Amino acid sequence: DEQKRFEALFVEGVSLVEEAVLKDKTNPYNYALLASFYGLINPSLYEGVEERRETAFTEAIKLDPTNPEYLVIKAQILARLGQVDEAKKYLSEAINLKRDYTDALYLSSQLDIQLGNATSAIATTRSIIAIEPNNPGRYFQLGLLLVATNNLEGAIAPLLAAISLDPNYANARYVLALAYLDLGQEVEALDQLQVVQISNPDNAELTSLIAQISDGNYDGQKINTDALDLESSVEEDVTYSDVADTDLVVPVNVLQEETPEPQSDVEPVSTENNAEQI
Repeated sequence: DEQKRFEALFVEGVSLVEEAVLKDKTNPYNYALLASFYGLINPSLYEGVEERRETAFTEAIKLDPTNPEYLVIKAQILARLGQVDEAKKYLSEAINLKRDYTDALYLSSQLDIQLGNATSAIATTRSIIAIEPNNPGRYFQLGLLLVATNNLEGAIAPLLAAISLDPNYANARYVLALAYLDLGQEVEALDQLQVVQISNPDNAELTSLIAQISDGNYDGQKINTDALDLESSVEEDVTYSDVADTDLVVPVNVLQEETPEPQSDVEPVSTENNAEQI
């Protein structure tokens, strides 16, 4: 019953987005959303779906060529379909458009970790940092990779560097807090989490974690960083959406409406060791 209901809603969703495209063919968001819908369908089951998806992405990118979000959405779909090399290619293009684009950096790091390439990715990220010393996103990426390889002490410095470059980098502060917690430094972790809470007052999981630490009840249980949707000054988040278990579709990330990106008033500072987001 759930599968049938999902499939009915899915078909209705595609129809509505196609109608939106017909009403306004100059809006790149309409095409990107349509591509995301097509990305939910397993192309091996339905002929022509992949071509429709690519056509929609092409139109979105043509109308808004400097926006890296479409490339990340495309990479997310390809990664879910197992086309990791292609996904990495589009993530690189997105990062070239926006060097501190956290969504692209995060997904790239996750793919490296899943493929067992974390060690080589760390070396690559360090090399990039030498070229881009004022990019907080790259420090965050390095911190993520070091955490993934269980080098928690090594992750502290790059994450602190990311925050030094952008004090409003909520995701970097959150990952830093988790690293502190795993190292038994609860006071330092609490300081970071309380700053994150300022821009995320309604995040229930964050509030619960702060309460546990403040009350001395933190049990050391690992927190799932993917479960949080933190607001940060670095960029807008992309929604990670779960869908029903059905043979019709494979789950992918769905595009959110774009909002203006806040600008940090922090001057870039040069630093040699530090990291970035969740």
